[in-house]
Amino acid sequence: MADSNRLQATSLAPAPARITPRSVVLGLLMSAVAIGIIAWAEWVEGAIQIGYLQIPPVAVALIFVVVLLNRLAGALWPRVRLRPTELGVIYVMMLFASMIASRGLTERVYSSMVGVNYAATPANHWQKLFFPYIKQGLVPWSTEGGIAQPVAKYYYEGLPTGGHLPWLSWAIPTAMWLLLYALVYMAFMGLAAMVYKLWADEEHLAFPLTKLPLELASGDYSSQDFLRNRLMWLGFAAAMILFGVNGLHAIWPNIPGIKTLIPVSFQAYPW
Repeated sequence: MADSNRLQATSLAPAPARITPRSVVLGLLMSAVAIGIIAWAEWVEGAIQIGYLQIPPVAVALIFVVVLLNRLAGALWPRVRLRPTELGVIYVMMLFASMIASRGLTERVYSSMVGVNYAATPANHWQKLFFPYIKQGLVPWSTEGGIAQPVAKYYYEGLPTGGHLPWLSWAIPTAMWLLLYALVYMAFMGLAAMVYKLWADEEHLAFPLTKLPLELASGDYSSQDFLRNRLMWLGFAAAMILFGVNGLHAIWPNIPGIKTLIPVSFQAYPW
């Protein structure tokens, strides 16, 4: 009897949570989509900040789409439905990709690589003050060369007609900086792992930034489902309309925008 009870309990136990190959593949694909959207919005258009903040809007929007498609696919083919753990893996990968492709890394580190060379002039003497102290492997331009070298000008002004991107000039500096930032990310993840038990089990922190992705990936299809909550959709509609209209206005100024800043300060003394 004990053996049968143990066997029954084992058969009814949920599958262990683990990172599956399909979740990694889908995470890589969705990360590429997120990076493409960020590159277009922030680098090409330069008018929409969609990849920064602690919860990047692009990551939230894409995991929302993935959840909807997962529910549709699960209704048609239950075997292909992604588990909550797999959805979590996809979201975390998109989260890191969004931060790296946006203000969290790319927008800062590449400008830092070439900014000092591009902005150097005979008047400010940056070539004499800074160039000798910059390691060659950390920048794509020659530290022994002149000011405003082509690789720096291409970054800020664009390639000339018929020009080719100097991939080789960027390869080594990019690898060096990515190694440094990978170590920084690992250090922060290790620190988070060290203090997680203290924060979660003893101090009982709520971790509010994780609530939205956890609710979306929960797999709860009951009447209390997050996606069935009317208040959620009301708040979503308000934010979506405001952000969407103003985003379109930033790209195409002919589209009217919604003012969010109303100055109420006095231009002169009120008496």
